[in-house]
Amino acid sequence: MRNPVLNIAGLGGNVTWYENKKGPVDRQSQLHAVLNLATTGLTMTKLSGGNLSVSGNAITATNDNAGTRCETTTQTNDPQPVDAQATAACGSVRINGIVTSLTFDISAVFVQTTSALPPYTINDAQDPNHNQDNFVIAMTVPQDFGDAPASYDQNNAARADLSDVTLGANVTEDNASVANGTVSPNAGATAALDLMDDGVTLAPMIQGATSYSTTVAISGASKPGTTCGWIDFNKNGLFDSATERNCASFAAGATTATLTWVVPAGVSAGTTYARFRIGYTTAQVQVPIGASDSGEVEDYLFTVAPSAAPAITLVKTVNKTTLVAGETATYTFVAKNTGNVTLTSVVITETQFSGTGTMSALSYAWPGLPGVLLPGQSVTATATYVVTASDVTTGLVTNTAKVTGNPPLGLPVSATDDAQVTAPAAWN
Repeated sequence: MRNPVLNIAGLGGNVTWYENKKGPVDRQSQLHAVLNLATTGLTMTKLSGGNLSVSGNAITATNDNAGTRCETTTQTNDPQPVDAQATAACGSVRINGIVTSLTFDISAVFVQTTSALPPYTINDAQDPNHNQDNFVIAMTVPQDFGDAPASYDQNNAARADLSDVTLGANVTEDNASVANGTVSPNAGATAALDLMDDGVTLAPMIQGATSYSTTVAISGASKPGTTCGWIDFNKNGLFDSATERNCASFAAGATTATLTWVVPAGVSAGTTYARFRIGYTTAQVQVPIGASDSGEVEDYLFTVAPSAAPAITLVKTVNKTTLVAGETATYTFVAKNTGNVTLTSVVITETQFSGTGTMSALSYAWPGLPGVLLPGQSVTATATYVVTASDVTTGLVTNTAKVTGNPPLGLPVSATDDAQVTAPAAWN
């Protein structure tokens, strides 16, 4: 378990000694245990409690003159009750680290308390001198919950006891103040309230795809286990179809696993949700709801992008309206990805130029990586040309350009545009 919590009640002492005459009576708080952590590699942090102290590797009472009750210092079942100076040491202590077992060395603190009482007669055979030194310890473990909308939990939230194995490198405790809760405190439309969901990166799935794969990051796997993922393909607010789940087993020490879904037909474009679980108990991990005794739960928004529709446009302009020998004309080419997929190997070429001189090479201003246009992005290219006397005599310089780009699948897309410059009217 990761960072389990010890809940301690009644760490105190009670010694009762009755005499058949008036005289000193020693009782209460003469002895209480001290728990000394002997397991190496772990530390302790006090979380809460009264008269409870954590000092180094020891759990003890702050005030050693402690009773055996958490809520009062009076032992009400005594014939002659006497108050201790303090309640028992009671509260919660977190064990910091990955815990497989805990060992405590036990020592004790002796504090003598003397009180004078009125005469009291008792049959020692019925109530002999006695010493009481007992306490109760219960262990609780932190849990991680999912954060998809509440409908996906079906009143039995997906949750996991934190252990060594996680999705990604990080995990946080959720719902710390509720014991055995079945409702996720993080449920919401954004699926982003658990800030340590770092095990999966989900690329959009293109509508019409027949399969989808993703890699799950794994940390801390000390033994073989299982990881499963669900995608709500039909968007009904539940993970309730066999086609929505895919699982993979992993070995001790594994750092990744790959999940691959066969995508059902008819999945519509838009946003839906995905859930991932990891743990050592396969039967628990293979269901999208309920508790598991190890691992983590992570939820994500999942995007189904519209069917691929690659497209590109080209607009070509020139900054001259008439031909004048010796002047420089600047041609501008603007290519835009007007489709919904990324285009690569984007290039603009001259397909026809009637000038008698030589146009310069194109100079590009890419918005990102050269040759790559994301949907909606544009690239601007420019080239220059010095008008010749022959061009003026001819009376017209025409220029046609073409842009092409490659979508992820299918044939390249292209577009063309042209520009022309004419001689002054007096020359025509």
